Amino acid sequence: TVQVSEELAETGVFVERRTDVSVVGSQVLYSEDARAGHRIANLLAAFSDETYKAATLDTLAATAASYLTVLRAEALEAVTRSNVEVTRTNLDLARIRARTGYSGRAEVLRWESEIARDRQELAAAEAAREQAATELNRLLSRGQGTALATTEQGLDDTIDFLESAGFQKYVSNPGNWSIFQDFYAEAALENAPEIAGFDTLVRAQDRQVRADRRRFYVPEVTLQVLANHNINGSGIGSAAFESALDDDTWSVGVQFTLPLFSGGALRSDLSRSRHRLRQLELERDVVRENVEARIRSALQRIGGSYPALDLSRQAADAASRNLELVTDQYSRGAVSVTDLIDAQEAALQARLSAADARYAFLIDFVAVQRAAGDFQLLLRPGRTADWMNQVEHFFKQRQTTGLKR
Repeated sequence: TVQVSEELAETGVFVERRTDVSVVGSQVLYSEDARAGHRIANLLAAFSDETYKAATLDTLAATAASYLTVLRAEALEAVTRSNVEVTRTNLDLARIRARTGYSGRAEVLRWESEIARDRQELAAAEAAREQAATELNRLLSRGQGTALATTEQGLDDTIDFLESAGFQKYVSNPGNWSIFQDFYAEAALENAPEIAGFDTLVRAQDRQVRADRRRFYVPEVTLQVLANHNINGSGIGSAAFESALDDDTWSVGVQFTLPLFSGGALRSDLSRSRHRLRQLELERDVVRENVEARIRSALQRIGGSYPALDLSRQAADAASRNLELVTDQYSRGAVSVTDLIDAQEAALQARLSAADARYAFLIDFVAVQRAAGDFQLLLRPGRTADWMNQVEHFFKQRQTTGLKR
């Protein structure tokens, strides 16, 4: 509503009282900042997805390693418990020997000391198993104290596959082992969500650089619409205006906005964006180096733990057979109690080492899968053939490249 003085109305230019309704609308037709913001938001969402994948792989690896740690603790407890039974049997034998006058009270006391020490070690093994189960329950978000049924189903299949002739040909000599490490390194670089995440960050920052550069010459385009409707007019001059003016007026226009002077702010933003892009590119290179170093380090660890599987089994078998011989000789009085205790301790340590080597290798194998960013070899045993085909294809490519050189 507009009202003017009577003096202005009497000039014939204005109506003394006039009421209008106006509607103004605008729509951005093109904005480089808006387009860049939409693209960057999508890339940042993709970065969040890759971060989630990395966290999932970490959780999967930690849970698998924790589960294997529980199995290892149970195996070590079983070996320790079995050793207590062996000591109890030898104690009974020593008591029989003492009653028959074949030996003295000293041997009985020696075995009583041994069984007390063995029970102490068994209690420690039970505590270690309970601690491992507590950690696994935490990772699985299970209530503490909840019993967990464990099984070794599938573990032997994994070990048998890695000990098979088909797999061994790729790691049987230093040359093949080196190529095999290269295969896993390339797979890790391709699968790593950490690298994929940084790739999205680099693309997002590169889009920001382009947006900051285009601000110098790409205008923002806006469509503007104005509509006006006169409701009434009264007072001096209203009669003349009612006959001369239309009640409705409108206009449509397109506005181009381009910052001609910004005091250096645009150049500063562009310089900052370029610096951030270069920083992200360098950080991505560091992440790639870390991923490759992680997979190679994991492979090197498994290169040490894998031979221990067979060697520890051989040692445990030899120590067990030696214990049987010494036990038989002790029952006949051919060897001393010290000889039998030494043989039993050697057998115990060999069996503990064999059990520990089995699960240490499997935990190292889980670390290899995490470093490679792919657990399908463990989660989907049926994928073994496809995986072997990939390895074979990689070896053929490498051998062909070597021949061309």
